Amino acid sequence: MGNYKKIDKDDILYIKNTIQDDERVLVGENINEEYSHDELSGTSSYPDVVVKAKSAEEIAAIMKYAYENTIPVTPHLLYPQFMDDENPKERADAMHFNYVLLGKCNELWVFGDVISKGMAHEIGIAKKRQQTIRWFDRNCKEVTHD
Repeated sequence: MGNYKKIDKDDILYIKNTIQDDERVLVGENINEEYSHDELSGTSSYPDVVVKAKSAEEIAAIMKYAYENTIPVTPHLLYPQFMDDENPKERADAMHFNYVLLGKCNELWVFGDVISKGMAHEIGIAKKRQQTIRWFDRNCKEVTHD
């Protein structure tokens, strides 16, 4: 797999043309604070884009485009939209979904220097499965890791 591609104006244009509703494609100052943090790790960073897909076809088109252009995605951020992270059963179900999704991946990419408990567990699963793990700093530059 090639290097991570930072999303650019052409990518945003493709996404907007695919979704066909600018209110469901959030960029820059239009991204709400709620999308900027991870309650589990206490980290904060705004995504480049938030896509509010409404159909499997939209999701498939965006995911295919991201794959073909080596743009990382975080599909597990969908779960908090309908699951309660404070509910132990729903939290366990969401984590299970993450592990199933991880099993479909060739590589696990880890971004930033703060590793939450959940991330550490996913990293452990990837190691056990002998999946490639790539590490990136806060500026999305690939780094070596022990």
